Amino acid sequence: MSFIMMFIVPLSVYSRWATFPITIFTFITALLTTVGAVIATVLVRAAHVLRLPLRTLANLKLAIVHHHEECNNRGNPNQHRRNHWH
Repeated sequence: MSFIMMFIVPLSVYSRWATFPITIFTFITALLTTVGAVIATVLVRAAHVLRLPLRTLANLKLAIVHHHEECNNRGNPNQHRRNHWH
C-alpha cells in the first residue's frame, strides 16, 4: 500500500477532490506500517526470550558432561571424590 501511495500522493496537488481520500489512505498506510513494525519487533523479542532458556540449559548440560569427562579422565579416584561438586 505504501508503494502505491508514492505514486498517488502527487495527484492530490492537482485535484481538491482527490485530497481527502488520499489523506485517508495515507493515514491508513501509516497506521498499518506502524502496527506491522510493532508486531515484528514483538515477535523478534519473543523469539529471543524463548530461545535464551534453551541455550542456557544446553550450555549447562554441556558443562556437566564436560565436568564428568574430566573427572573420568583423572588417574586418582580419591581426588575425584574429594573435588566432586554435585
